Amino acid sequence: AQAAFPGCAAMSSWSLEVNKRLARAKQDLSRQVYLSHCSICDSLFPTELFSLRSLVRLDLGFNNLSAIDPRIGELKQLQELWLNDNPLVAMPVSVSNLRALRTLDLRNTLIRNVPREFAVLNNLQDLNLQGCPLKKSIGDAYAEGRDSLFSYLRRKHERRMFKKDFERLLRENIYPFDDHQALHELCESVFLMLKKCTSEDLSKLVRHGKRILPKEMVYADPKQVLESIKGLNEEENARNQIGDIQLRLRAIFPEMPLDVAHHHAADLQGNFSKAELRDIFRNPGKIFPEDHHDVAPEKTREAYRDMLVDRADDNLRARIRKAYPDVEDGQVELLLDQLLQAADDDRGYLSRCLESSLPATLEECMAVLDSLKHGESMALVEPGPDLDDTLLAENAREPAGEGGEGGGDMDQTLEKPA
Repeated sequence: AQAAFPGCAAMSSWSLEVNKRLARAKQDLSRQVYLSHCSICDSLFPTELFSLRSLVRLDLGFNNLSAIDPRIGELKQLQELWLNDNPLVAMPVSVSNLRALRTLDLRNTLIRNVPREFAVLNNLQDLNLQGCPLKKSIGDAYAEGRDSLFSYLRRKHERRMFKKDFERLLRENIYPFDDHQALHELCESVFLMLKKCTSEDLSKLVRHGKRILPKEMVYADPKQVLESIKGLNEEENARNQIGDIQLRLRAIFPEMPLDVAHHHAADLQGNFSKAELRDIFRNPGKIFPEDHHDVAPEKTREAYRDMLVDRADDNLRARIRKAYPDVEDGQVELLLDQLLQAADDDRGYLSRCLESSLPATLEECMAVLDSLKHGESMALVEPGPDLDDTLLAENAREPAGEGGEGGGDMDQTLEKPA
């Protein structure tokens, strides 16, 4: 590093020039100072800079600085800071006070890490770290772009804040009479267990710490803390789903009172899967009665089963018509009744066997039906192993649900991750 950057020996020849530029900046009330290529080093840093509180641009590139005075954070109006091509090994956290900063050039320095506190620099759009020996986690985030890097820094910063808040909660509220070192170790163990958790999860830890942790510290288990966080997420997800269902019920029944809608929403959320709920609200006219007073979980379940049966029968009818293009509606119904009888109303089994059970022609099929005696049913033939899997999948696919009033896509609201 020393060979790559100029030493301080030439500083004496440049000190007059540096002082002259600073004096001129003070006299002219200049908001820009250019001190690049001035052989400035740590021991002879011009601290007069920190009195120029109105600076918006400071160029210290191409010098011999291995550290930056933390007082740099006092230049609150600074918008551009150029430190490129210095043997810098770290940046002071105080730079996070420069909330107006838009450009920070650290090219070709020895920076390995970026302080997580930089996450608060919302105006910083141009952070140049090219040529820096960044550690892997920072380098990977930087390679994906500015948003990725700041998202990484924000998570690290928030994690540190939550960690401080949690340890303070342990000391002051939950276990005020326990040993502080033991509490610190418990905090470290908990956050190690929660290393993959989001900031939202950590926020729940702080908000619900008393609920999550046992009354006595000796029984505190980081694994149980993680399970409790997952449980809180599941509870929140369920509440969100119920709220969404409540709104959709009100869209279908505007006159339904809010508390009644919430009650029915909770019943629906507890009795139907996410996929079933999507299907139900895509077809509200087939599921719900006209009067909201008649809404009931058992009636909704029955209506949903009937809709699935009708859908499966329509699918079977369509496949029969595909096999026999000239078949009449009455023949379709007769054949479907016979096939369902043969399958003991097991529509899933009939769906698998349908094509392999049908005679080659409509005439042959009708002849088979005519030959059946009272109480007899058609013989079902299971498909052979050589039947094309793609055709099977196509035949088994159910028709898309029909739209209706109050319907809509519930994917985003009903499939939130726990």
